[in-house]
Amino acid sequence: MTYRAPVPVGPENKTWTETLSTKSAFTEVAVALTDSSLALQRAEEVIEGSDLKAMVRGFRDRRHDSLRELREVGLAAGLRADGIPASGTEKLRRTWMTLKSKLTENASVLKVLIDEEEDAAGTLKEFRGRNLPSAVDNVVGSAIVQIENDIEILSETHSKL
Repeated sequence: MTYRAPVPVGPENKTWTETLSTKSAFTEVAVALTDSSLALQRAEEVIEGSDLKAMVRGFRDRRHDSLRELREVGLAAGLRADGIPASGTEKLRRTWMTLKSKLTENASVLKVLIDEEEDAAGTLKEFRGRNLPSAVDNVVGSAIVQIENDIEILSETHSKL
């Protein structure tokens, strides 16, 4: 009978560091989509005008779908996104959005929302392909395209206000 030593746990174990990197990238992607979803939800609550509310609601619904799909494909790959909180930056932005909506008009709220969406797209681009399983990477790619399209529409709407 031969003894098989356990695989060491630590930075020298390449599999361990790759798994850690994958989980970290997945978490960052999930946080970015969560932040985007919450910002869109808050904007929908504070913005005035039914057409604008409907537009933002559509964006929010798509972001919810992306987050749900990310959770599903992540779970299939052994990665969990349940209970991932929003970032501190996003919480501040939502508070700022509420304050702006009380003091000014929709244009200010849209500007804060555009900044949030640009940050989310930047984070998704940064972590795309970083040891993520291909199914997760595909969801991230789709979310990037969605967010960039939403930013374009929000920017055009903002410039008209």
